[in-house]
Amino acid sequence: MALELYMVGLVARDIEKSVEFYRQLGLDLPKGSKGETHIEVKMGRDLTFFLNASGRAGISESPHVVLEFYLKERSALIPSIPK
Repeated sequence: MALELYMVGLVARDIEKSVEFYRQLGLDLPKGSKGETHIEVKMGRDLTFFLNASGRAGISESPHVVLEFYLKERSALIPSIPK
């Protein structure tokens, strides 16, 4: 079974500066996102790029990358999980 990369995200210390940086690179981030703690944009095909503010609940202060994969069934990852 092949994994499908579904989302790539960055946790940013300063989300406003990150939005500005990625817009300068040409990424079409949604307008009116100032003050948001989660911003995402569809990149084509089935891939989504997102930025999260590091102050969100459950997210540490250190910057990191988040990869999300699509699995058709959860049991494909861990067969012992009850349905």
